[in-house]
Amino acid sequence: MTKQPIFEIKNSTLTVQWPRTYLKSNALAGSIAKWQFIVDYLKAGGQPKIDYGGKDTCALCQRYNYTGSYCKGCPVEMIIGKPFCRNTPYEAFDLTNSLEDAQAELTFLQSLVVTK
Repeated sequence: MTKQPIFEIKNSTLTVQWPRTYLKSNALAGSIAKWQFIVDYLKAGGQPKIDYGGKDTCALCQRYNYTGSYCKGCPVEMIIGKPFCRNTPYEAFDLTNSLEDAQAELTFLQSLVVTK
């Protein structure tokens, strides 16, 4: 069984520990896990105005954005046709930090999962 990433809020900042080989084969699942953590955190009454880490805590960004390819191959970029999660619910969340926008981003990412 694959180890899961560990998300925590430390000093008003979202942090993550990625299992060693996780990002290559599980980037979409890791990003979904991040947004599930954020949704659960906000539902539990967590402070919305914290640093959510942006690309530093996003498995898809770790896999596709830090390579210098500007998101080429990322499932989000492939569907939307724009890099850096433009035109996704992430843009709204980045401005509002609201539960509703976090849930919209989670739902969007879940819609990208290909079932076999």
